[in-house]
Amino acid sequence: MVLFAIDLIGNMKTVKQWLTVSQEKKSDSYRHRLFVENSSERAQIFPRLQEAVQKAHSDTVEDLRSILDDGLDPLGLGKDDPAHGYPELLHITTLQGYFGEFLAGVLAQEFKPFDIEWHVPAYLFRFHKAAFDQIARINQTGKIATKIPGRLGDDCLAFSRNDDGDVVQYLCCEAKCLKKHNSGTAAKAHEQLSGAELKPIDLRSLIKIIQTRDDDFSKSWCGSLKKLLLSQQLPSSYERIDFLTYISGEPPKKNSTWLSTETHAVEYTGGRKLEAAEIHLVDVVDFVAEIYKKRK
Repeated sequence: MVLFAIDLIGNMKTVKQWLTVSQEKKSDSYRHRLFVENSSERAQIFPRLQEAVQKAHSDTVEDLRSILDDGLDPLGLGKDDPAHGYPELLHITTLQGYFGEFLAGVLAQEFKPFDIEWHVPAYLFRFHKAAFDQIARINQTGKIATKIPGRLGDDCLAFSRNDDGDVVQYLCCEAKCLKKHNSGTAAKAHEQLSGAELKPIDLRSLIKIIQTRDDDFSKSWCGSLKKLLLSQQLPSSYERIDFLTYISGEPPKKNSTWLSTETHAVEYTGGRKLEAAEIHLVDVVDFVAEIYKKRK
C-alpha cells in the first residue's frame, strides 16, 4: 500500500502547481487557507487525478468482487459483475462527496495542517451501503441514479506517529464539495467536526481495510491503529485536530472567502485546533463528472 496523496497523484510540486494558496491566516487554534486553481494546470493534472481517484476506489471494487471466489472473470460478467457501474453510475452529488473526501486526504498529506506530517493509510469508500444497494438496483432495472444519503462516519482519517510507531495525533477530516456556496452546509460541517470523540469513529473499519494487505507499510499501520483502538488511556501527548475541506464552484463576489479567516465559525464547538481549507474550482460539477467518467 502507498501514501495516497504522494504516490497516487505524483508529487507535491504537481499538486501545488495546480492549487495555489492565495491567502493564509494562522493562529494557535485556527487556521484558514484559500486555495485557488491554476486553470492552465488543470489539463496537466487531470489524468493523474483521474487515475488517483480510480485507485482510491479500487479497494471498494475489490471488496465488492470478493464474493467471486470461484475464479469467474468480472470483465466477462457484464451487469452481473458486483462492481459493475461503481462508482460512475452513482448520482453526481454522491461523486462530489467522494471527490471531497479524496481531496481532503490529498490536502492533509500535501499541505500538512498545523505543519504536521500526516498520513492517510486508506480511504473508507467501501463502507457506503446505500451506494452499493443503488448500484445493484440500477444494474437490475436500468433506472438512473437518484440522490442517496452520504456515507455515515468519518469522511477521511489521517494520523501522525512518533518514532516508536505510536499514533500521537489524529486528523478528523470533514469534506464538502458543492456546485455553489451553501451557508447551511458550511455550518453543518462545523457542527459535524465538533464531536467530543478522541478516537476515530471509523477506526475499526479502517483497520479492517488495512489488515487484508500484507505489505510492510500496511502491517506497520495496522499495528499502530490497533494499539490506538485498544488503548484504555490515551497518552498526554495525544491530540485530535480537526480539518475542514470546503470545495465550492462559486467564488464569492464581495469577499475573497466564504469561510471565516480570523476565527472558527460559531457552529464549531469542539474546542480543538481547527484548520479550514477552502478551494474554489470553476465548473466543479462537470469537473467531478469527468474525473469519475460519469455516464449521462
